[in-house]
Amino acid sequence: MSRTQRSGVTVRAITAMAPDRKTFKNRLQDILGAALTHFYMVQLAQRNRQTKWVQHWNTEIDRLIHMDLVRILVSAINGGRWDKRKALAESLQDVQAADQGYRKVAANYIAKVYRLRKIEARLPQGMERSFYAAVQEAAEFAVQPDHMADDS
Repeated sequence: MSRTQRSGVTVRAITAMAPDRKTFKNRLQDILGAALTHFYMVQLAQRNRQTKWVQHWNTEIDRLIHMDLVRILVSAINGGRWDKRKALAESLQDVQAADQGYRKVAANYIAKVYRLRKIEARLPQGMERSFYAAVQEAAEFAVQPDHMADDS
């Protein structure tokens, strides 16, 4: 098999394994939801003067946003030429729509981890802006044409 034939086989194999739009969005939502939950866990832990796991959770947020999210954004896609940016925007809207659920999961986990009977679970509205700014920054870098595995 010539080098050109092997290259064609490789490209077809990668494309066959690439996610369709629905799977792509599901992966984005899973990563974004996990990162947002960790973000709220950090905020709640600090608000309740519990800092033992904060550094670890911050590391997880960084990994989820700057490695996992970016890896999905630069991966090959299947099912035609659809816009990754639009899929990301829709995924972000879905995550934002479920915001209260992520806050509740984080509050329950903080109470469990630190064995707190009662926690200060109220987080100010808008405090998640820094999270979404970090996501946007990582995504903008990832979807630049130089960094994309597919030009769609």
